[in-house]
Amino acid sequence: MPAQVARRQPRMPIEVRRQQVLDVALRLITDHGYGAVTMEAVARAANLAKPVVYNAYPGRAELLSALLEREERRAFRTLAEAMRPTGGDPTAALLAWLRGVAEAIAANPSAWRLMLLPADETPDVVRQRVERGRAVALEQARLFTRSLLAQRPSLGALD
Repeated sequence: MPAQVARRQPRMPIEVRRQQVLDVALRLITDHGYGAVTMEAVARAANLAKPVVYNAYPGRAELLSALLEREERRAFRTLAEAMRPTGGDPTAALLAWLRGVAEAIAANPSAWRLMLLPADETPDVVRQRVERGRAVALEQARLFTRSLLAQRPSLGALD
């Protein structure tokens, strides 16, 4: 019985291939943690030859950095879109922002898990980037809270 020959994927532009590799890396991280992301594991999961993965990203660090950059960009765009005008009502603004963020997380939980819940084995470069992203989100929440407290000082006792 002859051995099955793996079918090659058609040639794709490098940018398309990079996105494919990032998608696979994200899936590996959410399913198995950062430790599961090796160039070989990505190649296997994407059904690609290892040189194709290395052509997209020269190494694991570059791949993880690109993944975090992509997901961070998407997250910041989502946070900005969640800042909907509400006619000056800080309570409505805060609720609209929280609703927008919750909807974004529900729509794409894997990407947000990558940034919100870094596991113990998370590389330091990832942790540092996650902390910067959290700081941006926290500052947005503080802006809404300041407006709300200015209008409703009685809420000042809340943590």
